[in-house]
Amino acid sequence: MTNVPAAFLQGGARTYEVLNQKYENILKFTVDQENFTVFPQMVLFFEFVGNNEYMLAQMPGMLQRFTNTELFLILDDSYEGLADEEFMQMFKHALEQCPNIKHWRILSSNAKMKDICNRVFGDSKNFLYFNIHAHLTEYDSLNVPNHNFHVNTQLRAKKFLCLNRQERLHRILTVDYLLEKDIAKHTFLSCMLGEYAGLITNDAAVKWSDNDKSMRKFLDPDLNSLELSQEQKDRLSCLPLELDVTESLHHAVKVNMPNLESYFNQSYFSIITEGDFARGSNRQMFTEKVLKCFLYGHPFVVIGLPGTLELLHDIGFITFGNIIDESYDKELDDEKRLEMCWKEISKLNSLNMNEMKNVYEKLMPVLEHNYQTYKVINSMPEPSKLANDLISWYQGD
Repeated sequence: MTNVPAAFLQGGARTYEVLNQKYENILKFTVDQENFTVFPQMVLFFEFVGNNEYMLAQMPGMLQRFTNTELFLILDDSYEGLADEEFMQMFKHALEQCPNIKHWRILSSNAKMKDICNRVFGDSKNFLYFNIHAHLTEYDSLNVPNHNFHVNTQLRAKKFLCLNRQERLHRILTVDYLLEKDIAKHTFLSCMLGEYAGLITNDAAVKWSDNDKSMRKFLDPDLNSLELSQEQKDRLSCLPLELDVTESLHHAVKVNMPNLESYFNQSYFSIITEGDFARGSNRQMFTEKVLKCFLYGHPFVVIGLPGTLELLHDIGFITFGNIIDESYDKELDDEKRLEMCWKEISKLNSLNMNEMKNVYEKLMPVLEHNYQTYKVINSMPEPSKLANDLISWYQGD
């Protein structure tokens, strides 16, 4: 057992929790956050969640007490995947002011971070692709290792499931499309009102500054330029559409998400509106929204970043190109990609419920493969490369 002293630059870090869980018999961290005891060698965790860039400016001053400590810094971007090239330039500048940080790694769920590191640092040797969503054993009332694959063979109540929580341009446009095309009546559909209210009621529209980092997680800057027609406002006046989260809780820092098994079991396809859609040239990732579909046996159209399906294929999943035109995944133009996704949803919606059931049943081998693949990935002790690097560093190998 290697016992390594550790500290957090701010709060906690999800990768720290996963390392503790996956390597409990090999690697252990000693954290004395209250007294902040200094050791000759320490691991420092910094989880970036999209609105804490200011910590980089504070880091050199905060680390003054560690002058005689050799630090191994772990920049944890494995959940949100929000670190961009601008942030990495700031990170590089902060490292230059902290000579006692002898080693560092960035773990990111954004597969494009490798390219960003190559541009900023001249190499990507410190980048590790790690999508922590795939390795969390428990989340949103789910226990992945103990989950069993149950298929509802009866005729289901709805064709689609489409969940929308935080405000995003592609989400409000997709909800409006489902309402306009009368697809919503065939859909278990949720959409909060939140910051959309001003856009719908003719009051002050959603406006926020790019410098307002405190709201970065919750608001989509592309909403600033959205102008709804009167027809759209009339359709969207039905918001909020509550299903999994109530309007009063949708901006809560932490929400215990309800179990959605009944909605999955009573619908055939998911319309996944991922957390991010635009500005995709430097981002490629997926979240738990896709993984839930694998766990519950749901085929899907994913309205997300370009290359989302490509990334899923690369790690062993099979998607649904035999019944869905998945060329949308390669389209870099956001508007065109969105329209391509809608077109596939409309094609599926043209099926009656019995036809939808038949299509679903033909996909069963793929759904079972994805379920088993997810279970295997989730059970793997990752991030193994980071664990090995930490042990080798601490033991002086």
